[in-house]
Amino acid sequence: MPLFEKYGTSSKQKKPKLENLATGIEGFTEEDIIQAFRHACWDLYVSNLPDPKIINNAEKGKEDDPRKHIPRGFAIDTKTWQIRFNVQDMPKKIEGESNLERYLSEYDKKSKGKEHKLLARSLFQHECGAHFTQVPSDAVTEAILIDSAIKGFTDPNIAKNKHLAADYSFLAMNIMGDLIGDTLLARKSYGRDDFSDLTVWRTKEFVREARNTPQKPSMIWQTLVSSYEKLWQEDLGLNDVVQKRNPVTEKAAEDLVKVLGNDYRNRDTWEDKVRKFAAILEPIIKQDVQDMQQQGGKSRYGDQKQSGNNLPIPDDVQTQMGNPTESKIGSGKGKYKKYRKGEGSGAKESKQSHDRNESQSEADQIADSIDERIIDEIYQRNKKSPGKFAGTMGALTKLEPDDLLRLMYRARARELLMSINELENQRAEKVPAYQTPWNIGDPIMGKGGLEIIPSVMSSGKPIPGITTFKRKMTSSNYKGKLKAIPDIFIAIDSSGSMSWSPMSDNPEQRGEYDKAILAAEAASLYSIKNGGKVAILNFSGESNVTEQYYTSDMNSIERAIMSYYGGGTVVPIDETYKLIKGTKNPLLTCLISDCMISNDNQATEVFHKAITEHDKLAVFLIHSDSSNLSNSVAGRGANIYKIKRIDDLIGLIIGEVRKEYEDVKENDAD
Repeated sequence: MPLFEKYGTSSKQKKPKLENLATGIEGFTEEDIIQAFRHACWDLYVSNLPDPKIINNAEKGKEDDPRKHIPRGFAIDTKTWQIRFNVQDMPKKIEGESNLERYLSEYDKKSKGKEHKLLARSLFQHECGAHFTQVPSDAVTEAILIDSAIKGFTDPNIAKNKHLAADYSFLAMNIMGDLIGDTLLARKSYGRDDFSDLTVWRTKEFVREARNTPQKPSMIWQTLVSSYEKLWQEDLGLNDVVQKRNPVTEKAAEDLVKVLGNDYRNRDTWEDKVRKFAAILEPIIKQDVQDMQQQGGKSRYGDQKQSGNNLPIPDDVQTQMGNPTESKIGSGKGKYKKYRKGEGSGAKESKQSHDRNESQSEADQIADSIDERIIDEIYQRNKKSPGKFAGTMGALTKLEPDDLLRLMYRARARELLMSINELENQRAEKVPAYQTPWNIGDPIMGKGGLEIIPSVMSSGKPIPGITTFKRKMTSSNYKGKLKAIPDIFIAIDSSGSMSWSPMSDNPEQRGEYDKAILAAEAASLYSIKNGGKVAILNFSGESNVTEQYYTSDMNSIERAIMSYYGGGTVVPIDETYKLIKGTKNPLLTCLISDCMISNDNQATEVFHKAITEHDKLAVFLIHSDSSNLSNSVAGRGANIYKIKRIDDLIGLIIGEVRKEYEDVKENDAD
């Protein structure tokens, strides 16, 4: 029976239509690869993976290049969980072993390429067993382990460089993952059968294949293979390659095995283990980098010279592990405009401006693609150190510092709103929910008390705890219907008097503008969640303006909020009027400033002129008792908040925004 029929399809997929990509191996076809994948899924009780992406980089010397879509080796994407299988990296010559006969007998006796089919099956077992079901098994766990690994490196320059941080940490995590996953297969009878002989054989084959390179054996590779040998008590052929063991790599292998211990299946230990793995591997990785530079970049995978700050990976490591430094966690909306006054909006876009917009669009796509749980988990682990948060998220996403800062404020704002929601739920009215047994000692009267009629009707004879019932009470989350969804316009002062040091580990030293950003971010998130849109006007000196029209895209809102100028304080009159008049919905305008405004008469006039009786204005005075503007608009019904403690700003702004939405809700009686 063909394996397609015997093992079925994964994820309820139909038999795929395969392209005719030559594997270069007689009797080994793409259909054989799909069969091997499904056989491996069957072996390990995996049923929900998509079929692998089969590619063939037949042009020797090309490295991973996302633009060309010809990545080398074998790997699994932790975002889609699709396995990438590059047939060019399959060993062409395989040495079979007698103990594999029980596997080989499943194939037709006359068929060719049986050993390659079996090797592909074992490779897929590795990707499914080591990474999909074990380490990392999900993108959030991957992010947590990367964060822990980065903290294990002693060289501060690694954490400061997003490329080095990514490469070093992913290498440490993947080595730990390979050791855990393969050891389960080799020693723990993991799956439907005992696959130890198959796993050991596959590892030996790639040890032999790894030496098909002009490079000398790398220290990382020697450490990895020696660790396997010590864990499994097997001779994997390292002595055939290295006549005299390197005492440094042997000591590192002993240390890795000791750290792994016998509790490696306990996920609670992984963060500590990967941190120690990073510390052990750091000097070995650095030595390999130096050795590769001295060898002039010769490689079976092409030019191995450093590109930017990326870590060059030795050939034998890539052959044994695939590319161990890859991440798939991080793969523009709204009308955004930042300008110096005098630039015409209809002017022809310069190449520099075009490139900037392209870069922002790409960054927005990456930011939007990141699971919120990842951002929140990394924030919780680094909330006292914005620099460490940026280091980990930079390693995971390759985003620039400004974009990483946006993610940090987004996480802080979400945390703030969650704490407010928890208080809301505690105060929420309790309403009857589902029916549950009433026992002696429970209330007799009230909403959650004994329901006499249902209790009598159930059997005719009430028996406490059996035929007596009450209603379980739960919090009411009913929000009512909106008469008209209001929008929010936030005018934020980023002048020099509003100081900003966002990367300070001391929250009290991050400045007034830090609290203003957090307040604006949280207010924007709340508004968007309730169906509103947000406009931003960030202003300082006469020529410093960032304008964001009404949008529900947080990327655009955040960029506008975080354009810090640090100049004078001049309200842009035309832009203020345009944005107030830019929505037909009810509008709440929030002005956040110390109100030391150079053109306060003009600013007062524009607020009087633009804001209608259906709109609201709230002025948040930072460290100021009054101003001409605040005194004037107060007489027209504006709410004036005098902020003596900057920490009070956040709660007051969120409260004002929340009140705006609550005021337009109908209750059930309406």
